Amino acid sequence: MLYIIFLFMTLVFLSVTLSRTLGLILAKKRATARSFKDQIKAASRINKDLKEEIFRLSKELERTLALYDITKGLRQALEGDKIFAIFRDNLSRYLEAGDCQFVAPSTNLKLYKDYSVFPLKIDRNISGYLLVKDIKGEDKERFTILAQQFFSAMKRAILYKEVQELSVTDSLTNVFNRRYFMDRLAEEIKRSEEFGYGMGFLMIDIDNFKSYNDRYGHLVGDVILKEVTATIKESVRQMDFIGRYGGEELVAVLAETDKQKAYFIAERIRQAVEAKEIKAYDEDVKVTISIGVATLPESGASTEALVEGSDQALYLAKQTGKNRVCSMPLDKK
Repeated sequence: MLYIIFLFMTLVFLSVTLSRTLGLILAKKRATARSFKDQIKAASRINKDLKEEIFRLSKELERTLALYDITKGLRQALEGDKIFAIFRDNLSRYLEAGDCQFVAPSTNLKLYKDYSVFPLKIDRNISGYLLVKDIKGEDKERFTILAQQFFSAMKRAILYKEVQELSVTDSLTNVFNRRYFMDRLAEEIKRSEEFGYGMGFLMIDIDNFKSYNDRYGHLVGDVILKEVTATIKESVRQMDFIGRYGGEELVAVLAETDKQKAYFIAERIRQAVEAKEIKAYDEDVKVTISIGVATLPESGASTEALVEGSDQALYLAKQTGKNRVCSMPLDKK
């Protein structure tokens, strides 16, 4: 009897224990299921956020890459004004901004205190300032990218201009070299004939230049040549142009000028050089020049006729005492 009672009690105990155990297992499973569902929901939210962020970043990348499209237009231009015009016209396509200007390095920036300033530097020297007004904070980064594209194009244009200038100017005197000067002379003759203008042509030679080189050395001679050229440039008009013909010989074209006026300008140049005291290293030097004048139409309407006429007039000036102006036009051919 006791055995039966003990067996019964054991079965009851095992039944209760099993029931509790099953209850705990089921509760744990239900908790695990709820946790798993929560994790799935959380993962779904994270995935949605990631997709939105990826979409936003892809659009931002597209807008950023689109900024570089402006280089297509900028690469086609080699003049600074044209490059800036392309840059300014395209600016509104990529961002919102107010007035935009590109100004010289000598500009007083205090006049632009309401502008954001971006300096263009070439070899540590400032070559200009890009100014923009009323640019939004979120657009500043994109504008910086655009500005770098603009600066890259401007640097290329400045370099191109320097190369072009080197190919047409004399490195010592910084006036046209002989080849380019003769091309310009031919163009000016054609223009003068087309519109019926007169034109003066001057052949200029520094008197006794060899003796200065022999006495003071070629470095002093170079300074003399540069200073004489600078004085000539100061004595003519903007519409006139000067070239180095060779050695110490310089030439000048006086546009829209008759014979009398050409002689007057040549005399003004001669007097200016004679009055100038040249400081060349440790030497103070004074020099004179002789000038031969030829004119169109009197001397003929070709480069050969003008060069020959002015050369003969220069020879006459040298033979009759130097430091003078002579005009000996040939018969018109």
